[in-house]
Parts: sequence; structure tokens; C-alpha cells
Amino acid sequence: MTVVEAWTPAGGVVVDGTGYGPTAKLSWVRAGRPGDRSQDDGAAAAHRAADTPVDDAVRACTALALAAVRCSTGYAHEVRGVWEAHGDPMEAALDAFAHRLGLDTEADRRAHTVDRRFPFDPRVRRMSVVVAGGAVVKGAPDGVLPLCAPAGPTTPEAATTAEAATTAGAGTLDAAHAQVDALTARGLRVLAVAGAPVAGDLPTTPEEAGSGLRLLGLLALEDPPRDDVAASLAACRRAGVAVAMVTGDHPATAAAIAAEVGLSRPGAPLLTGADLPAEERVLAALLDHDGVVVARVTPEDKLRIARALRSRGHVVAMTGDGVNDAPALHEADIGVAMGRSGTDVAREAADLVLLDDAFASIVAGIEQGRATFVNVRRFLTYHLTDNVAELTPFLVWALSGGRFPLALGVLQIIALDLGTDTLSATALGAEPPARHLLDGPPVRGRLLSRTVLRRAFGLLGPLVAALTMLAFIVSLVAAGWRPGGTLPTGQDLAAASGAAFMTVVLAQTANAFACRSSTRWPGALGWTTNRLLLPAATAELAFSVVVLLVTPVALLLGHAAPPAAGWAVALAAGPVLLAVDAADKRLRAGTSGARTRRARAATQGARTRRARVSDGVAAPDGQRPGGDGERGQDEEVGHAVAQGQRPVGHVAERPPGVGGAGLEEVHRSAGDPALDVLHEQPGLQAGDEVGEDELDDDDVPHDRPEDAGGVAREDAEGGTRHGDDRRQGQDPQRRRARVPPVA
Repeated sequence: MTVVEAWTPAGGVVVDGTGYGPTAKLSWVRAGRPGDRSQDDGAAAAHRAADTPVDDAVRACTALALAAVRCSTGYAHEVRGVWEAHGDPMEAALDAFAHRLGLDTEADRRAHTVDRRFPFDPRVRRMSVVVAGGAVVKGAPDGVLPLCAPAGPTTPEAATTAEAATTAGAGTLDAAHAQVDALTARGLRVLAVAGAPVAGDLPTTPEEAGSGLRLLGLLALEDPPRDDVAASLAACRRAGVAVAMVTGDHPATAAAIAAEVGLSRPGAPLLTGADLPAEERVLAALLDHDGVVVARVTPEDKLRIARALRSRGHVVAMTGDGVNDAPALHEADIGVAMGRSGTDVAREAADLVLLDDAFASIVAGIEQGRATFVNVRRFLTYHLTDNVAELTPFLVWALSGGRFPLALGVLQIIALDLGTDTLSATALGAEPPARHLLDGPPVRGRLLSRTVLRRAFGLLGPLVAALTMLAFIVSLVAAGWRPGGTLPTGQDLAAASGAAFMTVVLAQTANAFACRSSTRWPGALGWTTNRLLLPAATAELAFSVVVLLVTPVALLLGHAAPPAAGWAVALAAGPVLLAVDAADKRLRAGTSGARTRRARAATQGARTRRARVSDGVAAPDGQRPGGDGERGQDEEVGHAVAQGQRPVGHVAERPPGVGGAGLEEVHRSAGDPALDVLHEQPGLQAGDEVGEDELDDDDVPHDRPEDAGGVAREDAEGGTRHGDDRRQGQDPQRRRARVPPVA
């Protein structure tokens, strides 16, 4: 964040510089002549001898910078040759601006201690201090300018803040308002600074400190959005994540930044905190749009917004960095605090802390959360399949009354679980996100979905169990057993058990690759795109060969090397499983494709009917359907003048040259447009009508073998069930759990 322009009634300065360093190119602007500039490379002198219009601007801007620094606690300092912000980045930018004007702010802080300090009040959007015999007020222009009165110029020798409070007649405030409009339209943050002399007793309240003020000037700060914000916003919209912004900034600043980052959406309202209705249901309907923005909000407004969106069934992630943001962070399903610039209070109230203060990290967390959800399903499918195969020998033994021998013993099953299944299951749990994972809403439903249960207990599990018993029986037959005859014992039985053991191992090795997707066969995904799975499978095969062929271990487990017939069945188990799995996926793909086409046709027909209604055709029962399909009645509340409320799209302070609703605003804190409300859209999409078991988020080849990493992340999809529970009339109580960051 950097001060790029300062305005005073006596003139101004344009600053060309970045960071918090003390040097920059300064272009002085004479009062009333914005195009007439005088350049000064490096730091400007605090005072000049000649009494010229430019010198008046220098003195006025210097007084403005000094007052702003005295009304701040943050500052810029040099650390190992690099100038950094200490405390609030905006106040550090003010300190850097004073350095560039030649002021020694550290010496001034030592020489003038603050007698009274009234902290920033988000309701009135200003703060004040009493220092050096004068009161200084700093804050939003609409919070400071109404307190200022016009006055005559001061003397050039004025050195204190109180004496430097200058305006140039009754037209000064009008000029200041015009300057605010011009600066905010460029997307700049604007601060107003005013001062007044203090005679007698020191002020005891902010109101007393704000009386008799004279405007010192305006400071315009630039906080450019990061380069990845636009791409992150686009990713959110592809993923079905609606992004709304809540900020204390000026609406015109909001509009300019929204246009810069591509945040603006047609039909999304730009509102101010004063426009928010008191009734929660009306507020929820008003805000339930992608790209909605609310400017000039108070902490209470932010808390109400989080509650309202949650009442609509949304899963809300709210960002914040200040002490006043703590209630809203706690209220949201996922509170997101800034790690670099956030306060300790905000970090303690949040569920997730962004180490790099980047919105892109939230998007990465959503992607990682979705990948984790799908990976757990893969993991469950793999393990449940194995459990069916391991349980079947005991079931056959029990049903036969103990007459048919166990194909697998207890120690063999322990060896399978610990020695062969663990590594593959871990590799499946670390499956990298598919490249399409953010293309559309997340996979919904329970972890044990019908797809998982069908594949584990209806297809793959019975198949592996059948192959295991087939290998065991074939080995017994190879040893001379015939149905009705005496069952082999000793070495022949151990060899048959070894055949069953290897069949489970080889079938589960193939199953690990089959479980990577519920809709595509492993070859379409790439056999090596999961870098952990191939080494895991190799290690498991090596372990199984060791425990089978090393005699002491084999005797301990109760099996031996299988006969040739047993080996044939075991080696065929993998290809057979992959072939059956591929056939099942192809069959299901054809069925689900037909259902998807029917669902899309039905959805398109519904949209056409809604479009006709919006063109003037009466809706059933005289109601107009809302823009979100099934939420028509609530949307009607938001789109009508209900109970004296303003209609959706009303802009209290419409910025010059920017039209209508659909403009959004970015609250930019610590170098990034902080996207203050991030909530999942729980509404059904065309594909969702098909059902969760027909579509999956793991059916496209991966575009990268491993996750990007490098930032603190949390499972942002872990709260998806909140919205589902509320829509189904279940208990909406919050069930939140902290998830360790994934590096």
C-alpha cells in the first residue's frame, strides 16, 4: 500500500514510488491548477525560503503528512536493507509518505508524545489524537469532512498541527468533496485529515476532539490487487462458489476495483451499510447473488451478513483481519484470518489463517478440500473391497459348520492389512486433484455414497472374494481333492492358502488403480500420474513375495508357495478385475449420459419458462419466480420494495460514470483485495438432477502430479453438509472442526 497523491487547499503532490522506502519522485501541483506540476526527485525539503504557490503546496502537504503520522501507530522501518511495514500497512504507508517529504517521523514521535488517543471507531469511520497542543482527526472523508468548517489561511511559520490546519474559504469543502469523487473513481482509498487547536482542558471524548476542525487535506492510497486475483475469481465461479465483498471503503472505490479484477457481475447489487434492511429474511434475499457488494459497513453489518447468508443454507467463509472482525469470523462456517497483517484477536477467532494473505490460497484450499473428499471415497472403496474378500473365507467356513477349511488365516489377514493394503490406501488418499475439480459444484452426499457401497459390496468386493475362493479351490483340486472327498491337509492346504493370499494381493493391486476413478479406467488417467501409487504397489508385491517364499515367515502365517494352477488364477485376478471394472464403467457411462441429457433438457425447459415469465407472462398464483429457481418467494422479497425497503440494485452513492447494480467492491487489506464473503452455492445444477452416483469429481486425467502447496490450507468443503442439513430440515447447529493446514 502506497500514498500516491495528496491534496490540500494550497496545492498537492503526486508520488511516483513503490514500497515503504523513503525515496520517490514527487510532482507538485499548484492550487487550482491540476495540470501545472513541478517535479522534485528524491525527498522534498520541509520548508523553502521562496514564497511561491509550489512552496505553499510543499508546506501544506508536509503539515498534512505530519498530522497523519501523529494520528497513527504503524510505521515503516528498515530491516536488513529492506523497508517493511510495522503495524497497520496503511499507517506504514503514511509514515513512508512523510519520509519522502523529508520528515524525520521517529524524531517527532520522541519529541511529541500523544496526550489523548481515541481509537478508530468503525461506526463513524475516524480516529483522533491530542498531541502537541492540537487535536488531529483522521478517517474516511464522509466521517471527517462534515466536522470541518471553512477558515482563512494560516501563517507560513506554522509548525504545529493545530497551527497548520488550513482551508481557503467557503469553497474548500466543496473542492474537497469533488476531489474525493475523482480519487475514489480511480479505485484509490482516500483519507481525510483535519486539525484544531486545543485550549484549556484536554478533550475527554472523541466528540470533543472533533469540534472546531479545519481541513488539512486528503491522502489517496493505492493498494493494487495481486495478479492472481482475477484468475482466482474465475475459478470460484467455475466451481459454483459465489463471491461477495463486504468493506468499509467508499462505493466508488469499490466500483473501480471491481472492474479492475473482473469482479462485476450483471444484476448483482452494489449497496452500502445504510441500505441493509433490518429483517433477516429480506436481507438474505437481497444478498443472495454472486458478486454482491456492500460498502461502508460496520462490524455489526458484517455479522448480520454472515448470519443472513447462513440462514439461506449457504456455507459461508468470511475473511477479516481486524479486532472488530472477530464476531463475524466466529459466526461464519469458516472464519478466515490474515496471517501477515491480521490481529491476534482475528486469528484466534478464525478457523483458518492465510499465511500469505492471498485470496488464491482460499481457492487452493477449496480445491484441496474437494480432492480430500473424493480421495476419502477412493480410500473407502479400496478398503471395503478388501474387507469383503477377507471376510468371505470365514463366512464359508462358518456356513459349512467348520467342514470346509479356512482359505485365509487370521495372521494372513493381518499381513494383508498391514503389509499390503496400507501403502496403496495411503497413495489413494494422496491422489492429486483432477484438473476439472473446480469445474462445477462439489460432489455432495455422504462419504459412504451409493456409488461407494455398490462398487465395494456389489461389484469389486464380491469379485475379489470369488477369485480368492476360486484360487483356493483350484489349488485343492490340483492337490487331488474332489467334491465330497477328503480335504487335503498339511502342505497341500498351505499351498492352497498361499494361492488365496496371492490372489487377494494381486487383485487388490489392480483394485488400487481401479479405485482412482468411479467413471474412467486407469489407463485413461495415466498409470503414473499418481506418483505414490506405483511405488506403493511395487513395495506391496515385494512384501507379499517375501512372506510367501521365506520359509520361517510362511510357516508363521500358515501358507506356502501355491501350485501352478493357483498361480494362474492369482495372476489372472488383476486383469480380470480391471476388465470387469472397465465394463461396468462403460455401461454406467451410457446410462448416466442418457439421464444427463434428459435432465439438461428438463432444466433448459424450466429456464425457458422462467424467462417467459420474466418477460411479462403471469406466474402461477400470481407470484413471480426468483432468479435462483426454487427460491422464488424469497427472491420476490428481495426484488420488491418490501416494508419500505429499497429495491435490489439501489446504489446509495452511485460513482460517476459507473452505472447500476452489478458493481462490486473489494476490501483490500494488506496488499490483496480481501474477498470478505465466500459462500458455496447449494442450489442444484443440471448435472445434480442426475444424482450423486452418476457423476463424480475424479473422472478426468490430472494436469499435475502433485498439489501446488506452499500455503496454509483447510478443508473448505468440510462444512458442505451444513447447507444440506438445513435444506433438509435437519439440525442446523454448527459442527465445526479445525483441520490442520496442508503444506
